[in-house]
Amino acid sequence: MLVVIDMQSNFDASKNKVTQRNICREIISARKKNEPVVVMEFSGCDPTLPIIKKRAQTAKAVFLKKNRDDGSAEIVSWAKRMNVPLWKIRVCGVNTAACVAATVRGLSSKLPSSEIVVVADACNGSEGKREGFSNFPSGKNVRVVRKV
Repeated sequence: MLVVIDMQSNFDASKNKVTQRNICREIISARKKNEPVVVMEFSGCDPTLPIIKKRAQTAKAVFLKKNRDDGSAEIVSWAKRMNVPLWKIRVCGVNTAACVAATVRGLSSKLPSSEIVVVADACNGSEGKREGFSNFPSGKNVRVVRKV
């Protein structure tokens, strides 16, 4: 499963073209592998950026809303309802030190036997630059990679 977090125009980090391109790469990869794609949106913010939304729709993505930084409860609930395996989850999006980190922390806690892979070059920080990995959640089931 691929999880794309908060690629909405309200967040400056989402406007970075390299981040957008790398997230599109991850969506294409998920589609080729027939993996589910979940696009998380922060409630009350603009919709997902058109470039990401268009690519996600080609992968038959599901769009879920969240009301806080951590979207793990919504992801797990949807996956269990739809009988989607949760053994490996790739995560990308913005903002690295906030919503991405909180969601990864939540997934790691809720799914201790799952592998959580954070795709670093498809993440971006709140100031439009790659940051946030120095204090990133660590755990036996969390791994940060440059790209998959």
